[in-house]
Amino acid sequence: INTIYIDGTTAYLGGDFNTLGAATRNYIGAVDSSVGTVTAWNPNSNDTVRTILPYGENVYVGGDFEYIGARQRNRIAAIPKISNIATEWDPNASWDVYDIEYYSDNGTDTLFVAGAFSSIANCNHPRLMQLFLESGTPTAWRPNANSTVRDVLVIGDRVYAGGSYSSVLNFPYEGLSEVSPLKNVVAPATGPSGVPFDGNTLTPEPGSWYHAGPIRFLGTWYRCEAPKKSSNKKKKKKKKKNQDQEEDNSTPTCTQVSTEQMQTYDLTADDVGFTIRADSVAQDSISSASVENLNVSEVIGPVNTGAPVITGTPKVNKRLTATAGEWNGVTGLDVNYQWQRCDEALTSCRNLGKAKKSNRYKVKKKDNGNVIRVITFASKNGSGEAQSAASAATAVVTGKGKKKKKKN
Repeated sequence: INTIYIDGTTAYLGGDFNTLGAATRNYIGAVDSSVGTVTAWNPNSNDTVRTILPYGENVYVGGDFEYIGARQRNRIAAIPKISNIATEWDPNASWDVYDIEYYSDNGTDTLFVAGAFSSIANCNHPRLMQLFLESGTPTAWRPNANSTVRDVLVIGDRVYAGGSYSSVLNFPYEGLSEVSPLKNVVAPATGPSGVPFDGNTLTPEPGSWYHAGPIRFLGTWYRCEAPKKSSNKKKKKKKKKNQDQEEDNSTPTCTQVSTEQMQTYDLTADDVGFTIRADSVAQDSISSASVENLNVSEVIGPVNTGAPVITGTPKVNKRLTATAGEWNGVTGLDVNYQWQRCDEALTSCRNLGKAKKSNRYKVKKKDNGNVIRVITFASKNGSGEAQSAASAATAVVTGKGKKKKKKN
């Protein structure tokens, strides 16, 4: 007996025997495990059976045979539990199969197959491979063991192999190793890491993966529309207006910024006012896998590279004009101007009204003896946190303004 697998009250057996009890059973058979009597199940192999795996409605069998279940099946086959005739499932291994184990690959039923074969399903998958259970075709996973693999062990999402090989996964692993395919087990919980500021570098958040051997992470990078910012007053008004309507949870429009998968992404002026997200991509020596990440990092900016400049005469009743300042080449900015009255040392400043779109200010009588400066707040697309820059102060304001005429 080479292998025994108990499924409910049935024990499936494979080996080099020709009888079970008093019944003729060539290399494969089954007994009732509760009483030990041989069942009627009799696929009748023409050579050694080395491994048996009951799963679902079938029993998956591997060994040295070329004929089993009344059909030609080279070393691997599927036999229904209620029939002696092999199914149409036919991966066709080129040489002996030593072990078959079930593995759920992100919800997809697959089988790991180990042995001395060099190909299976007409594909070059030497000695260890993974089959889609339903179709019997290979997955893209190719560990490339350089010699016989005799055993596969699946524990949860971990996969281990043993045999006479000295290399697997393109690494010098001697005879026993973990060979788990790449599998994301915890999705990324946040957007890309790094300070999302124009000119900085972001790194994709990988999440957690099962893997064997060295691994590296990349990202498929996207630029997305950022949510528009609005005042609390506007928000309350909108909430009241739409209290009986469903909230808009539509997915923002995203554009892939590069066809290449990259380990990092350097933010530019074009990203300001948008959000950046990156799907996590994991790569080992033989394969890659990805997981979608809808978490985003909102790009802060722009970066001020030149202070605002005030022009005009700082005299009562005269008008001052301010530039927006320079913002690292970012175009299409929303700029607000906050004018301030300060003492000459700039140790005490007072806002002159609220920040507005207008870049002009009429000097008032109260400004006399003080200096004036402006702080500009710049953002893009009406989103993101506005960045600020302060101008140099004017000269001290002079003039007392026009005196009011006295009434007779």
